[in-house]
Amino acid sequence: MIKIALCDDDSQFVSKITGLIQSLLQSRTDSPVITTYINPVALIASVSDGERYDIYILDVEMPDLNGMDVARQIRGYQPNACLLYTSDAADEL
Repeated sequence: MIKIALCDDDSQFVSKITGLIQSLLQSRTDSPVITTYINPVALIASVSDGERYDIYILDVEMPDLNGMDVARQIRGYQPNACLLYTSDAADEL
């Protein structure tokens, strides 16, 4: 099972990307588990409490903490985490 954390402050974009990931991975026998976060502080709190993901998809520009700041904190808990970044340009999907 692939565990994916998706963090973006735009809830519509989160829904769109979640659907896209599920569609792309639908042929897998083990469905991905996608946990979404609108608030980057909530994601960091979850990781600091022991939650681990195989892939982190982070918005580069978010209020409070940007994706790069979030990635640095995730690396403190999970040094080899797979990190992917999105930006406003991705909103055109």
